[in-house]
Amino acid sequence: MSNRDSNPRRAFYLGLIFWVGFSALVYEIYSVKVLFLFFTETTHAVTLAISAFLAGLAGSSLIFSRIARGYGNNPRLVMWMQLAAAAYGYLILANYDLIPHLMDALSRVVQHEVLNNLLRGAMIWIYLFIPAFFIGGAFPLVNGLYLGSHESGTHDTGTVYFWDTLGSIIGTFCAGFWLLPTLGFRLTAISAVAINLLVVLMLAQGRVWRGAVIVIIAAIGMAEWQTYRAPGQHAGTASTTKTVAGLAPIAGALETPLPPLAPQYPDLDDRFGHVIFQEMSPFGRVTVGMHARQIPGNKGLFINYREMCHSIEHESEMQLGWQTVKHLTAGARVLNIGLGCGYTASRIAQSPHVARLDIVEINPVVARAAGEYFAQENQGVLTLPKTNLIIQDGAEYVRTTSERYHAVVIDIEEVSIIYSSPLYSREYLEIIRQKLLPGGAVAVWAQTGSLEFEKTVYNTLKSVFRHVYPKIDDTLYSFHASDIELDITPSSAREQWQIEQLLKTPVDEINTLDNHALEKYFNIREFFNLPYDYRERFLRGEGDRK
Repeated sequence: MSNRDSNPRRAFYLGLIFWVGFSALVYEIYSVKVLFLFFTETTHAVTLAISAFLAGLAGSSLIFSRIARGYGNNPRLVMWMQLAAAAYGYLILANYDLIPHLMDALSRVVQHEVLNNLLRGAMIWIYLFIPAFFIGGAFPLVNGLYLGSHESGTHDTGTVYFWDTLGSIIGTFCAGFWLLPTLGFRLTAISAVAINLLVVLMLAQGRVWRGAVIVIIAAIGMAEWQTYRAPGQHAGTASTTKTVAGLAPIAGALETPLPPLAPQYPDLDDRFGHVIFQEMSPFGRVTVGMHARQIPGNKGLFINYREMCHSIEHESEMQLGWQTVKHLTAGARVLNIGLGCGYTASRIAQSPHVARLDIVEINPVVARAAGEYFAQENQGVLTLPKTNLIIQDGAEYVRTTSERYHAVVIDIEEVSIIYSSPLYSREYLEIIRQKLLPGGAVAVWAQTGSLEFEKTVYNTLKSVFRHVYPKIDDTLYSFHASDIELDITPSSAREQWQIEQLLKTPVDEINTLDNHALEKYFNIREFFNLPYDYRERFLRGEGDRK
């Protein structure tokens, strides 16, 4: 190695470009992963991300190399670029809830589908172009600093390019195999921001500049520390992603070839009993059967072979509704996400304190079946003047509605169902919290699960609300949560003991959009006694882990 190559200042520039490349690819992998939450066609997400990234790098290199000619202080220019990248990463990229909010606002303004899709793509492209633009110009500037007055331009440019590329490669592997799986979305973005700020600190000249950068780093560090050490938050795992709003109902989950919408397993047909109604829906085959599960007089509602509700077993749904309304005062507005057979909604509507009940059901055929075949059992809840039926994805509704409620009830399908899964996440519970009026409460039906499963539900609610109350009816769990104390107590010594066992369970995980912790403890095939090879379109395959 020559003396020139071992010059400490030149080695400093190689280290500098390494970390610039590292942070750039962390942002890139992070952005692609985020886009997969919002775009069903993942090829579109990849195209947008890569083209915006390359355009930002190329445009930045061209523009900043020309600016540098008249500026005369390349280190200061690189410092400002890294500072801008850090600011954008912290204020914009890390808060990726901006994406669905912008998309929803755009959909309300632009009704034309083709134009709306074009504008959405352009918005995302600009969103990703900006950080690449702030980073891309670093290569020609650092290359110029490294070359200095030396004549071996080709050799030295290749050296700078090697270290830039090496940093990019290592950044890619770190983001994809360690940062995102271990830290989650927000902390991955914060990691890249931290690298940008450290580069700024290395380039800052004078005590004032260095002091200002240190203050910025300290302020961000303290803010993040407070966020992740707040009550109910657990720092240091993938479930610690800061609360964000993101729609992830089916993005990236529908692979080719698609699993069947309505699978055929003739050996399972006897669970329906005598079929009195059967019709295809956008989410599978809806069946209503008499003498379901071979129980005389039992009427059951099924989606494919999964049981939604039964006429002889609905006490837990009724209790969910009762515990919700008993805290309400006159004129209350309640949102019930998930209709099913209508038992929970019926109990809510019976309360004289409920002035309006909005029921959001994603499946129009389920809504029709509940109205036509379970009207006697649910006391005609869909025909009541106070009832408003909305056929829409529940996650989309809570994200886009301007309504606010005294109570929100989540009585939906299991966590392994793609369109139900988001509503069990901390991100969507935070959105629901924002839709509650002061003193409002949320109730979640949590089915029959292991203690690890139910403790994860509890942890997730506790990460959003100050007070969480489990209710256990034999083996059926529900949870009630609010920022104020609720008058919910165990109804028996057995329930008290069950709650104590639940709270003692050594599980700290939180269910988020990027960490499906609940699905680790729930096997939907075992839950519904389905064959091990059972597949249907909206059933998340990777979630069936114990």
